[in-house]
Amino acid sequence: MLTFIYTRCPLPDFCIRMSNNFGQLARNLKQTTPAAYGRLQLLTISIDPEYDKPAVLMSYGKTYAGDIDPKFEHWRFVSGSPIETRKAADFFGLAYVPENGQIVHSLRTVLVAPDGKIAAQYSGNEGRPPRLRLS
Repeated sequence: MLTFIYTRCPLPDFCIRMSNNFGQLARNLKQTTPAAYGRLQLLTISIDPEYDKPAVLMSYGKTYAGDIDPKFEHWRFVSGSPIETRKAADFFGLAYVPENGQIVHSLRTVLVAPDGKIAAQYSGNEGRPPRLRLS
C-alpha cells in the first residue's frame, strides 16, 4: 500500500490520520496475522521533497512506525525530486499545490497487488480499504 503525506502538515484529519491509519494496519496485522504482516509493504511518499529530506523522514517515520517496524523493513518513508514527486502524485491522482506556507492536497491511498498492478485506490482520510484481502 502507498499513500502521500508531508511531515509539516498541520491538519489532524489529513497526513497525521493517514500515517496513523497505516500504523494501525501494520500493528493489527503484526498482532493478529504475522504471516500477512511478513508480506506487508507500506510506502509513504512525501509531497514536500524540498523540506522532507531523509533525516526529517526518518524522524517522522520513527513517530509512526518506530514501535511497529523499528528497522523500517515493512514501512518506508520516501521522497524524490520535485519532478519525480509530481509524476508519482499525478500517476495516482493526488492533487497538491503549495499555498501560504502549507501544501493544500487531496488524499490518496493505493493498494498494489503482488504483481505490481493497482488493485484499488481510495480517496479520503480513511486511508485503508474496508476489507484487505490477505491471501
